Amino acid sequence: MKRYFSSFGALVILLGLSVIGCDEEVSVERGPVNVSSDGVRFLADNPSRIEIASGETDFELTIIRNGTNNAIEVPLYFRGEDVSYFNSTSTVSFPAGVDTLVVTLSVSDSAPIGEDFSLELELDDQFVNPYLAEFSYFGADVYVKPPCAHNEVNLSIVFDDYGSETSWEILDAEEEVVASGGGFEDGQASISVDLCLEDGSYTLVVNDSYGDGVGAPGLVTLTFGEEVLAEVEGDFGESASVPFSLGEVVEL
Repeated sequence: MKRYFSSFGALVILLGLSVIGCDEEVSVERGPVNVSSDGVRFLADNPSRIEIASGETDFELTIIRNGTNNAIEVPLYFRGEDVSYFNSTSTVSFPAGVDTLVVTLSVSDSAPIGEDFSLELELDDQFVNPYLAEFSYFGADVYVKPPCAHNEVNLSIVFDDYGSETSWEILDAEEEVVASGGGFEDGQASISVDLCLEDGSYTLVVNDSYGDGVGAPGLVTLTFGEEVLAEVEGDFGESASVPFSLGEVVEL
């Protein structure tokens, strides 16, 4: 009898605990979100693509804050797979009374030339306000221009709504392709490509896979300094070709 009572009592206690557990709300304490009065963040107008001239290493970004009473040292962290392509700067120093800082950063000797690589930066959480429209982290593509011993020309394309339809080529006098591009995205606004071409005769060819050219505000422009070498726009069908020349051209 004693054993029976003991087992029954244990069962009653377990049921009671189950009822209490169902009725009571379990609260989980969350840690406070850090909101600094400094509100340090990257300016929204910083470029999403950074081009560095051939032979140069430095570029600039703007960092801002709300509070200006105190001088502060804000840790700056480089993130991502391409960290080794930059000379790391460990802190950003705001003097008292200053709310805008232009920071000079630089690429390292190991940075690739003539192709894009990624910059990813983050400011220390201690000094940020996550509720502001601008952010404490920043990302951009970086491009170091290769040296050019000949004629440095620039191809600029302002796309219509269907950038995926557009491609381009530059042909030399023997109709060999010396430069080309494509694989763009619908909705992409524009591109700018620097090219290095020797003296000679060339043809810019712009293709549209749909066959209706580039609608407004679409425009393809090839320039050498301030000189416009070739320009293509409007409904040109599937393809448009514009000849141009650079330097001394010897006619055979």
